[in-house]
Amino acid sequence: MSSQQKQSLTSALSTDTLSSAWESVTTAEGTDAQTLRILSSHLIVNAPEVLKASHIPPLLSALSNLASSSNLSGLDNTLRRKIFSFYIETSDLTSAGNALGSLRIDNYIGDPSDPYSFTPAEACDVYIQVAECFLEEDESASAETFVGKANQQKADIDPNEGNNWALLLRADTCFARVMDTQRKFLSASAKYYELSQATNDNLEQGDLIVLLGKAATCCILGDAGQLRQRLLTLISSDERLEALNGVDGYEAHYAVVKKMQQKQIIQNKEMEKFTQSLEQHQKAMGASGVTHVDKVVMEHNVLAVQRVYSSIRISALAKILETDGRNAMKIAATMIANKAIEGKIDEVEGLLHFTNETKSTDKELMSKAIESVCLRLNKVAAKAKEEMSNATTVS
Repeated sequence: MSSQQKQSLTSALSTDTLSSAWESVTTAEGTDAQTLRILSSHLIVNAPEVLKASHIPPLLSALSNLASSSNLSGLDNTLRRKIFSFYIETSDLTSAGNALGSLRIDNYIGDPSDPYSFTPAEACDVYIQVAECFLEEDESASAETFVGKANQQKADIDPNEGNNWALLLRADTCFARVMDTQRKFLSASAKYYELSQATNDNLEQGDLIVLLGKAATCCILGDAGQLRQRLLTLISSDERLEALNGVDGYEAHYAVVKKMQQKQIIQNKEMEKFTQSLEQHQKAMGASGVTHVDKVVMEHNVLAVQRVYSSIRISALAKILETDGRNAMKIAATMIANKAIEGKIDEVEGLLHFTNETKSTDKELMSKAIESVCLRLNKVAAKAKEEMSNATTVS
């Protein structure tokens, strides 16, 4: 029976009937687990050079039915890479990520005689390709798992060898993108800014400017508070910031960063171009029916008002925030609770009273900004490494 099944699959490989042939031979009476593994190995060994859409389902099924100890001299990994390429060409990035993510990697010593042995750099490259696929589809949880696997290899990769510097930059950029996609904007901003300071001679300045733009984007979208203000101070003092005016998609960032850093009131119409440049997850609508960008602008404007007034009527604040009184009071109350501002609300009189903020010189702010960002990066990296390591262990 097994011989007949093999013959049926072999003849189906040259036609478009592989799916139906695979289903018929694997569901036939007497097809036990061992026979299924034999048939799977047979199909993988004889897989066509050029894949068609009809080949993919039975080949994926065959790959999933292999025993973990199967030795196909790397043909299973070769097939997984072909399926990955097929999905890339058809723009099915989630399926591409799943295909490449299932590569068999037995160890990280790079033994050339073992097709399942990868060097740390080779493994890291695979994991980053997978993460990049998932990130393009906003599947941050899946991307995070593979960024974690890549991070486990980084310590054993020499950045001065070959193009390893580019690989490590991609790994760190993926980490920042995961934080960004998960809307951990200030963590993402700090990481993007760190990456924008890279000094490798092979890097194009234009690429570093884009990373600076991403740092600015995430900083603007971050929660109001001291950390964001320090990041704003750091980014606004970067002499390259004005260059964003000439970068497609970042033309509005310079003006917004400067106004936010100086705590000047920003009108909604001033944010239109900035909003148009955002990715979908950055424009998400909150539970209150307010977009994240609108929330950020309103919180910023409360901080701007605080610089001018010791107290303000809620009705007047609502006009500045371009919202209604109820929402203005809610925003102020949330900021007080989160310690983004110090103050109290007199609901009877309809007043918001501010506690005078402590003034700092630009030099003091810059010093605090650098110190804060460094500390933040260390904490974020340590926490992310722990979380990703746990996720990798579970997976």
